[in-house]
Amino acid sequence: MVEEIERHQLPPPRFDVPPGFTRVFLFDRKTLAQMDRQERLRACYLHACLQFVTGRRMTNSSLRDRLGVLGKNASMISRVLREAVDAGLIVVANPENGVRARHYMPFWAVSREPSP
Repeated sequence: MVEEIERHQLPPPRFDVPPGFTRVFLFDRKTLAQMDRQERLRACYLHACLQFVTGRRMTNSSLRDRLGVLGKNASMISRVLREAVDAGLIVVANPENGVRARHYMPFWAVSREPSP
């Protein structure tokens, strides 16, 4: 489901888990500017999860593609990445690299990344 949502550049789903069942909310197309902070963070986190489980790296460029943001607006994506790191949703996988060469992964993947 998340893969199809990304493919069509839709806002991230929202998952509610009241006792006994799970409710999933799907949303119509929105631009990054139309998303609220929580939607941007959820989109970033789910993109990191999908990239990790499919063996790909999440980068500023991959998140730009996912959210349909032009390269000239990369600073918007940098801000989303910084907010997601600050919120503890994602981590910088290679902090020794410069900002342009960084890639990210979900917080839970830190101990699961294969050794070089």
